[in-house]
Amino acid sequence: MLAFLVAATLATKPFSIKRNSFGVPLITAPTVVEAFEGQGYADAQDRLWQMELSRRLSEGRLAAILGPSALESDESIDKTGYTKPEVLAEIAHQPASIQADIAAYCQGVNMYIKEAESDSSLMPDEFKKVGIRPSDWTPYDSAAIAIHLFKLFGTGGAANLRDWALLQYLHLQPALKGHVLDVFNDIGWINDPKSPTTVSDQDDLAKLPHPYFANPTDAQTQAQLKELPAANIFQLLPAINVSLQKPSKMLAMKLGVPYRTGSYCIVVGKKRSQSGKPILLSGPQMGLTSPSIDHEDALHAPGLSVAGMDIPGVPGIAIGATRHIAWGITSGVADLVDTFAYHSKAPGTYEYNGAKRSLQKQTFVIQVKGQSPVTLVQYRTNFGPVVLNTGAGIFALRSSYRGRELNMMTSLFGIYSANTVAEASQAVSTEPMSFNLFLADRTGNIGWRFCGRVPIRAEGLDPRLPTPATPQNNWRGFISADQMPHCLNPKSGIIYNWNTKPATWWSNGDTPVWGQIFRSSVIGLALPSGTLTPQDVEYVPWALARWSPNYPYFVKFLPKIDSSEVAAYNGWNVQGSYGAAAWADAFEAIRQKLFLKDIGNFLGTGLFDEVLQPTLMLHALEGKTRFHYLGNQSGSQLVDAVLKSLKPSGRFAADSVTYPGHVPVLYSNRGTYIQLAEIDPTGRWSLETVLPPGESETGLHAYDQIPLARTWEFKPTWKP
Repeated sequence: MLAFLVAATLATKPFSIKRNSFGVPLITAPTVVEAFEGQGYADAQDRLWQMELSRRLSEGRLAAILGPSALESDESIDKTGYTKPEVLAEIAHQPASIQADIAAYCQGVNMYIKEAESDSSLMPDEFKKVGIRPSDWTPYDSAAIAIHLFKLFGTGGAANLRDWALLQYLHLQPALKGHVLDVFNDIGWINDPKSPTTVSDQDDLAKLPHPYFANPTDAQTQAQLKELPAANIFQLLPAINVSLQKPSKMLAMKLGVPYRTGSYCIVVGKKRSQSGKPILLSGPQMGLTSPSIDHEDALHAPGLSVAGMDIPGVPGIAIGATRHIAWGITSGVADLVDTFAYHSKAPGTYEYNGAKRSLQKQTFVIQVKGQSPVTLVQYRTNFGPVVLNTGAGIFALRSSYRGRELNMMTSLFGIYSANTVAEASQAVSTEPMSFNLFLADRTGNIGWRFCGRVPIRAEGLDPRLPTPATPQNNWRGFISADQMPHCLNPKSGIIYNWNTKPATWWSNGDTPVWGQIFRSSVIGLALPSGTLTPQDVEYVPWALARWSPNYPYFVKFLPKIDSSEVAAYNGWNVQGSYGAAAWADAFEAIRQKLFLKDIGNFLGTGLFDEVLQPTLMLHALEGKTRFHYLGNQSGSQLVDAVLKSLKPSGRFAADSVTYPGHVPVLYSNRGTYIQLAEIDPTGRWSLETVLPPGESETGLHAYDQIPLARTWEFKPTWKP
């Protein structure tokens, strides 16, 4: 049995906190607002220094304590972000109840800060090391973190400049003369109908006819390129980093705040569940750091009973369960951002609709420890912040969700009061950020909804390239909630996703993430046929960390009789395997043999591997691409030649997670937090979770979940 420990509670607190044997807090309060006050207090108890880093990163204020090493991150935030008044205005647009919950959370954080200032043993040592005290926590801080996270995990797109740079790079390759668009279309496919999807056509409840998605002709692509102002590849590269927020993501990874996008989820309905009870597993992949990026708690108050995962600094439960509903979330990757390109004939101006307009300016002053402040001016057009100004051209990001990010918080809070899957799905139906929401309720219903404020783009445009900024090319509105892919109780009785393409008719937009080979197929392979138990579902994360999604598609090209180590490979990337190591080497060698001679290395091996994806490799070996990469060989002949030239590879070394002072944990392809829930009609939950390395930054519960992570086990936790 799990022992529950009662924490000392001062009489002045309007809430009580109990912690279980892994330090997970249960906050109980007489009102909902006071429960969120208790959540703020508990988060600060466990993660005050992490919260400080999160708010500074989200607000572009890290250089003030970390010095010049954080300046690039702060600048990337300020070049496309909001002013403080704009964030406060977004808070003010939320319902009064949400504003009250945010304010109460901040009050709880400040209650702990005040106690820690009176008792230095409660204050994280890092504050003293960098020479600061924690300032009062404000709604602006919580909102800034939430906005940054929703933009990080809840959007796709913003890759138009990257794709344009790719096209320019391809023009520099002599072997591609006359075939540049062929290769560009091979690499950046718009829609692969063979890609795995979350919902089948027969279960998709999206209203017909489906929205229009561009599949441009070469003539349309070329016409669009001619309309763009000049910009060379060296001008594009730094702008790409700003558009994709690469500097802040890299620093976030080092600091242990959210940086990585991913996540998987499985929900099983009553007809596929052996017990007749719905099962839901959710594994958000937000990065594996010490302390964990996520935090756990449970909130109990009249009208509120919820347990699960929260993000330190932000009120509410992001993934979890109430007494009626369990839910999980994965990133949706819909293309919600476009780069609009304007011609410019005079400094500080741009051309739109035949008229000259002045760039808007927002000034940010970045404090830098050890040196003078840096003043950064953010320029804006009518569509959004400027990421590149070449003198002759202005390139600005337009986001469909800009100024609406906090609606995601309001949507999530709406789930807490839902009694059924249908009610919860309706609560998030107009959510502007791109997420997949998975639901199960106590009566056995399951459902899924693909969320996001997806633009309807003008016909005839190539969505991969910057859009010439004209009224004719303006967005035509947004896809309505009833036209977005969603389902309720699919015929298969199960829904699963690993950031999967939502439906067969959905487009990749400017990022060819969804293709015939996609990682979510592994979930289907890992689940047995027939009815399922929680143990069957619990096995899936273990399998996902080890099984190759590529192997089943490429095995047909391997020789029938082969004495190499590759012949011993069966698709499992297991620590110490000779076959897995040989396969990894062979796979990379096949990629190089297919593409390196004609396309070059994209200025680096990492980018070469990222751009030339397994789906493209498969199509190239099958001879199904627009450009012929095989020369005078067949796919099997090319693979056979590669295998004959391979040298012994040694043993496979699995990626691992490193925690200070601990033996690395093997297999890093796992959830930051994993939740397994099962519910019956009476509302009695079985709720198990794992959150390595532990609940707190320091002390007893900083590393006590590493043994669970190492053996792929779960712990029982507070129930809603």
